[in-house]
Amino acid sequence: MHTLGIVACQAGWLAVAINNNGDGSIGVFKSVYEALIMHSQCETMLINMPIGLPDTLNKKRECDAIARRLLGKGLTARVFDPPPRRTLAINTYEEACSISETLIGRKIARQCFSIRGKIRELDDILRRHHDYVGRLREAHPEIAFAAMNNRAGLRISKKQKAGIQGRLQVLQRHYPHTRDLFNYAKTSTLRKDVGLDDIVDAIALAAMAKYAKKLRSAPIDPPYDTVGLPMETVIGVF
Repeated sequence: MHTLGIVACQAGWLAVAINNNGDGSIGVFKSVYEALIMHSQCETMLINMPIGLPDTLNKKRECDAIARRLLGKGLTARVFDPPPRRTLAINTYEEACSISETLIGRKIARQCFSIRGKIRELDDILRRHHDYVGRLREAHPEIAFAAMNNRAGLRISKKQKAGIQGRLQVLQRHYPHTRDLFNYAKTSTLRKDVGLDDIVDAIALAAMAKYAKKLRSAPIDPPYDTVGLPMETVIGVF
């Protein structure tokens, strides 16, 4: 089975693919659609970006609450609540927060507002190309690491060197080519375009999709938003 892990990066999107033999490859793409087209052979695709968005009927996503519980105390801030769809085209943080408070009763996190363009880009693709719905699924790298680490979140931040090394150690237990792929990605990309944390995150998603005994949807029976996109996060069972 070919798998794909996609994360946003400064240059656009970073994609890591693992083929049937376990060989990995990387690519940096300006658009998420380009990444999907270039990896059309991948049966399972996981992306670190919200898909199903909150609305007046589903003001909070259960999948985010499940993800926070899995990460545990002190790590819950690594999961943020995505914004309502109507705020994605808004250019000012204050106006976006006002709309969000009206629709779902809370403001938007600054971090979330800063990536609204990425969320909107993915949302547009899934609404125009509905055949990707269910094939391209939302997943969180920190949840992937926890799933591969006996369901224990990694305490050290991935922004620290020790955090990167700890994540590589977890990945190496499940994907033997981890360090070779990481080192190749590190030397073949510029840090202004792709961060080291982006690389380990993308490998984690591709590896979880490839090597988990099964991929479980959280919640088990996810609700759908107003345009028919699932409010779920994918968790690997190892």
